[in-house]
Amino acid sequence: MAYILIYAILRGVRYMKFLYAFFFFFFFTIIFNESMNVMRQIAAFFLCFCSFSLYFEGNKKRSLIIGIMAVLTHKSSLAALAWIPFLKIDAFKNRKITAFFLVVTFLMGISLYDYLKVVFVFVAPFFGNRLGGYADEWSMEQFEEHTAAASGEGIAVVIYLFINLLIVRYSTKLRQIYKDYHFSFYYNIFIIGQMLNHICSLNTIFIRANYYFSLYNIVVLSFFCHYLLVKNKTSVLEKLCGMGIIVVYFLLHYRHIIQNDSINPYKSILL
Repeated sequence: MAYILIYAILRGVRYMKFLYAFFFFFFFTIIFNESMNVMRQIAAFFLCFCSFSLYFEGNKKRSLIIGIMAVLTHKSSLAALAWIPFLKIDAFKNRKITAFFLVVTFLMGISLYDYLKVVFVFVAPFFGNRLGGYADEWSMEQFEEHTAAASGEGIAVVIYLFINLLIVRYSTKLRQIYKDYHFSFYYNIFIIGQMLNHICSLNTIFIRANYYFSLYNIVVLSFFCHYLLVKNKTSVLEKLCGMGIIVVYFLLHYRHIIQNDSINPYKSILL
């Protein structure tokens, strides 16, 4: 399974090789530790990512084959069918409305926590069995005990929101610069994933289903940091901002390892 994951990542990002360094940095800081536990689903996500990358390259037959492989790897990958409309639709062009939705869903996740938790616990078993057998009581209790919302992720959630709002602020410019690399497609799914993440982080089943949207932050953050740190026309302040994002994700990843390695069945190789 690890070889499938490695192939899917390398092949999926091949047509935008200039993102390699940033892509692998955000992969390791955002999802690598978790992927040791839910490798099949992470592999399925990157197979879907690879499938759409092949589609953008014009290789539609291989794109279909890789898509079928994703479904055979994990049936929850059928959620990636929701990406198809965004091949043609650019739903989040308006930056103010997009920022508004991000802030509102963030506040909903905080203010309605107790109510949403009851709803998710009630419907999780129904969806969990259909998303890959996640409806076991132990995993739900484990997540409830260690979830960021319950144990206190602290200022991290606000930092993530701030970075997302920065991306929205620069989204028009990023669309123009990276239009040949289909930035709009990745950006639209990224926004949906972040909005759902604000609400779905209350339950492990739904947050795993949302991987097919939220994990596009790896791609979008790579584009954003490439623009801030590599493009010649950016200011010193913008380059410092890019460096700050790198530092923040590294430190938060390190904190995540320190806090959560004791409950993971697979220990991080970084410690």
